[in-house]
Amino acid sequence: MPMKRLSFSIILFFAFLMHTDAQTNIVSFNNDQGLLFFNASDSIPTAYEGSPYWDKEFKPASLSCYSKELKPEIRYNAFKDEMEFKKEGKLYYLEKKDNCEIVIDNKYYGFFAYPFDGKIRFGYLRRINPNTGTYNLFAREVIAFKEGEPAATSYREDKPAKFYPEKVRFFIKTSTDMIAIPEKKKDLERLLADIAPD
Repeated sequence: MPMKRLSFSIILFFAFLMHTDAQTNIVSFNNDQGLLFFNASDSIPTAYEGSPYWDKEFKPASLSCYSKELKPEIRYNAFKDEMEFKKEGKLYYLEKKDNCEIVIDNKYYGFFAYPFDGKIRFGYLRRINPNTGTYNLFAREVIAFKEGEPAATSYREDKPAKFYPEKVRFFIKTSTDMIAIPEKKKDLERLLADIAPD
């Protein structure tokens, strides 16, 4: 009996993988570091206020992990935390790589692990300062989504679904750590004293 259950579980697992693969469109390109994959997916709500993008336009981008021959036009989806591009009318997302800097319209992005509300998250951060010193300053610029609400009475209006910018969080990257910048002045002074060279 346990063997049958195990076999059934394995079958279900592979069926799930096949279904997931059928829903995913992968495109690969040759580059200096081997194959780089792009994964297609789109599930943004259809009716809403605001935008999941800081800038809706696709713009020429340079990417440190790509061959020089490949220069796609990209936009940053701040709601999904994805770098998007279009190929033959279809929407794709760049594979997230922690060693790839993406420059869009003079804005520098990298994919990092960073502390957030007591947990470690992974996502794109925008580098604010020139990459020349010991420390780099990064910003987490995220857009959140709030579902719409029907009016409680006929005298009130429905509240539409909307995208809205979350509070920007800042980080300092040292040679070994990504550190959240505290909002309180005393905590900030203590942090700067801790990371300042002797």
